[in-house]
Amino acid sequence: DMRLFPFVFAILLNVIFQIINSGGRSFDISGQMVKVLDGRYSNMIFYSLILFFVLRQNRRPGVAIPVFILGSVLFFVVDRFLHEVIPSGRGIGLVKLFKYMIFVFVLVHDFARSRYRVIKSLFLSVTASIFLFMSVAGIYYGVYLFAGEKSPEGSASLRMLLKAGFISQLPELEHQVIIRKDTRDIEDLMLYAGTYKYNIGFDKSRWEEILVKQNMSTADNIFHYLNDKGMLLDFALLSAYAEKQSSVNKDEFLASENFKKYFSGYFKEHNEEFIAMFASGNAAMKVWIIDCLAYADNPDSITFLIRFLTSIDREISRHAYSALKSITDTDPARKFRKDIYDLDVVNTFIEYRDKRIRQKR
Repeated sequence: DMRLFPFVFAILLNVIFQIINSGGRSFDISGQMVKVLDGRYSNMIFYSLILFFVLRQNRRPGVAIPVFILGSVLFFVVDRFLHEVIPSGRGIGLVKLFKYMIFVFVLVHDFARSRYRVIKSLFLSVTASIFLFMSVAGIYYGVYLFAGEKSPEGSASLRMLLKAGFISQLPELEHQVIIRKDTRDIEDLMLYAGTYKYNIGFDKSRWEEILVKQNMSTADNIFHYLNDKGMLLDFALLSAYAEKQSSVNKDEFLASENFKKYFSGYFKEHNEEFIAMFASGNAAMKVWIIDCLAYADNPDSITFLIRFLTSIDREISRHAYSALKSITDTDPARKFRKDIYDLDVVNTFIEYRDKRIRQKR
């Protein structure tokens, strides 16, 4: 008698929540549909499925309520774990398909009456789940066509298709990035291009146009991709971008390891500019330049770093030592049990530099 109640209740909750969440603004059906189909609110249906199962057992409330709560918590934990360990794309697509299969199987098995109901339920659940999965994908694509390529809903639909494993939509997302330059589109393009070895067809000027408008976190992902491709952009543009980020976004700027690694590739041709950036830069820029040189592994960069082992600024000297330790793969301060600015420590790095110079002759 209670078969439909949990699901009707869940759908009504979703509808009411969407209306309230619009905050009095115009209700955008395409945007809300994409969010629901993505699973942002549709897990409510699975909590309803748990409620459906509990109600069918006809247990007293003292038993039914704890079982329902425990089942809901367990589902939440498992669902979050799967989304953490499985990357977006085909893996998450399989998870979604499996969830559809579970949902259909429970319902069909409950209604089935024949002695072969398990086999029939499995067959119907597989068939229905594939149909549902492809139907949802069709709705995503329909929203993209209906909303248009310049709309945020169109971009969101493409991202959801990629998240569900439809990697063939990568060229469409690449086109969206050119049109909208939206941070979420760029981050997903970087993610899937790296995961599925997709070659993004942007030239240097296009990357430069996109890069200057991005925050440090998104830009760092772009630098990871560019470093893998060996594509070098304009040095003046990059140095100006670094100077800006050192002031407006200090924490993310200092944590931008991909940017440091990428920028270090310019040291050989622009070592004087590096020194000028260090001399005129703020505290974040000075530390960042030293961190960059950890990736340069050049005799001139080693000389530059050695100079700052004895800096009165302890932050600078610590980063200089860390960079030298990374380059030389040695830890003389620990070996000699002395301070990082001790003469024996400094001489160890000088000997390494001189050996590198002799090897190049």
